[in-house]
Amino acid sequence: VTIAGNRTFTLSNIAVGKSFILRIKQDATPPRTVTFWAGLTFAGQTAPTLTAIANRADEFGFNMLTLTTSEGFIVGQNI
Repeated sequence: VTIAGNRTFTLSNIAVGKSFILRIKQDATPPRTVTFWAGLTFAGQTAPTLTAIANRADEFGFNMLTLTTSEGFIVGQNI
């Protein structure tokens, strides 16, 4: 997804035990920020900072542990 403003991500149709990757790309006017859904935990208990360079992307992986908890990890940044 290319973000053209600050965004909040939410989940629907959760499939417990499944994983997915989300690619977040800055538009031509960074820095844009994102807020992830409740129940998501990243390593160190802190969501990563997005790359703040125009037209660059970050990729994150997510594991759906339960209907209300998930874990996130960095796949790559400044791609």
